[in-house]
Amino acid sequence: MNRQQVTSILLCALLTTSFAHDLLRAKHLALSSRSQLHHQDRASGGSQDQCSWICKSSNDNKNSTSLQLFFNATIELIGIVNVEAKSALVIDIKAGLAAVLNGTSGSAIIVNVLDGTGLYIEGGKFNKTWLAAKISFEAYFKQLESLEVFIKLNIGEKFTLKQITDHILQELGEILKHLSVEIAQNLHGDLKVIVGLLEGVLSNVFKLLRGPLKGLLQLVGSGVTHLAGDIHFFIGVLEGLATFVGHIAGGIGELIKLKIELDLGLIFGAVNGVQALVNLLLALVSKGAIHLVAGLLNNAEALIEVIAKLGGGILHGVTGVFKLLGSILSLLNGNIKIDAFISFLIDFAISNKDGGSIDLNVHLEGFLKVIELSGASNDSKGLIEFVHNLQQGTLNFNGVDLSAVLKGLLGGVGNLLEFVVGILLKLEEHAVKIGTAIPALLLHLFQSVSPAGLQILAKLGINIDVDANGHLDIVKAFKGIIFKIPKILLALKEGDISKVLEDLPIFGTIYNAVAKAVKKASNGTVDLKKLLSRDGDKNVIEQIKNLIEGILKSVVSGSGSAGGSSSGGGSFEASGSNGGSGASGGWSFGNKFTIGV
Repeated sequence: MNRQQVTSILLCALLTTSFAHDLLRAKHLALSSRSQLHHQDRASGGSQDQCSWICKSSNDNKNSTSLQLFFNATIELIGIVNVEAKSALVIDIKAGLAAVLNGTSGSAIIVNVLDGTGLYIEGGKFNKTWLAAKISFEAYFKQLESLEVFIKLNIGEKFTLKQITDHILQELGEILKHLSVEIAQNLHGDLKVIVGLLEGVLSNVFKLLRGPLKGLLQLVGSGVTHLAGDIHFFIGVLEGLATFVGHIAGGIGELIKLKIELDLGLIFGAVNGVQALVNLLLALVSKGAIHLVAGLLNNAEALIEVIAKLGGGILHGVTGVFKLLGSILSLLNGNIKIDAFISFLIDFAISNKDGGSIDLNVHLEGFLKVIELSGASNDSKGLIEFVHNLQQGTLNFNGVDLSAVLKGLLGGVGNLLEFVVGILLKLEEHAVKIGTAIPALLLHLFQSVSPAGLQILAKLGINIDVDANGHLDIVKAFKGIIFKIPKILLALKEGDISKVLEDLPIFGTIYNAVAKAVKKASNGTVDLKKLLSRDGDKNVIEQIKNLIEGILKSVVSGSGSAGGSSSGGGSFEASGSNGGSGASGGWSFGNKFTIGV
């Protein structure tokens, strides 16, 4: 760090010991101009009894949105609004209701996920809905008392979530696309998916705020803050808070008893999970209550889990690093399968493609403040070791050294496919053998030939040829080698899978791209052809063979003779099961499935 960039800052309290100061000097760390520690002057009393930490990191806020979060503790209302788009979601915790509001037209869709019913109110039919031309959302939210007022009046169009008319579905999608990235991506598909996504969000909100987080709003009062993500990010942070208080004996009730105050702006507006956790810990430090989470601070795996969740569970930047580390630990513990991990890894690579390297030390400075202000007691002994190891770039869990993996995650992505392969190679002898990981990657990519999957393959640098309409006619592609199919099937039975794969349409493109990435990432020490023939996991290899064999036999039998694109009249199917959760485990073409980008 450049000395000229280092500035002094105002500390929230006098250091109780010299330990933290010595730790800072030993690690050659000082606070930079990119971070600051400041007092948070709370409205109730204005006493400077809590400090907060904000890391000014311009490249770690990719998940940032223009959404605002409103909360009213007295009547237990939560509002999430996109002011520019005039779209909002209001959640009534007490009533178990939610309102999806169109501030442009004044329409409202009231949803009760507990009994699966809803009510659609057309704009201009009821003066209790939000109309942005007449009133700001902030003013509207302040005067709102309960969503039950919409239900009690005999107006609007009633529906059930299982039977919802198209015009309500379309209205729902048009509003929610401004509050959810995932919903926006599903607008051109089956709109009923949107209902499922909304149900998932609302069910989780009620489950958390009526369960482990019951009383959370008592700790924060009423107010408004920036939300550093969409509604799914909001749920992720709530889950992180639930996990955090789950490490406290007495949970939220204990925090209320100690009159600990939380500033949700420092949690839901945090640029990553580290910043959010630091500010939660500082809230405890201000009341001398850091001992409440001693169990958490002395458990590195638990810290990683909480950081990932408090960051909204995203796979970008610092939060993404901890999210992926958590998935590696889950892989080590047998809680997820290799295919699910590969899916996480690919998503991480895509999300961080343009992010460059990550300077983790900048973000760890907040933990050093917690250590300083808490007096570096035994309660934070595990945190001290955790921070020290991360500063040194070392990470070890139960004898498994993940230092090389950590370095790879922090070093930047570069070529996406080579990055994915490189991380898998670094897990050799630890989480999964290379003979399992690389064939599993191949299978995962083979099963990614779908509309969304083709886009992922393209981002990985694997470009599959499509027709002028953007459709992939897999049957037509394979018909060009139909005379070779008997020999190919024989070669599959004899076990020469590499020779088969490298010459196949579509799959050959994927295979050759992976082979090139394996050679590059391993500096020429690993050859994909030899790996598959000698060390490849027999179970995964068999799944690949079954997938290819099913497709070839279907082509020969003529079941796909009518064509495999959206214009065709027939259908083509080939199954290829996969134990992992990240792939579909099957193929379907023709009228049943349109492949395109």
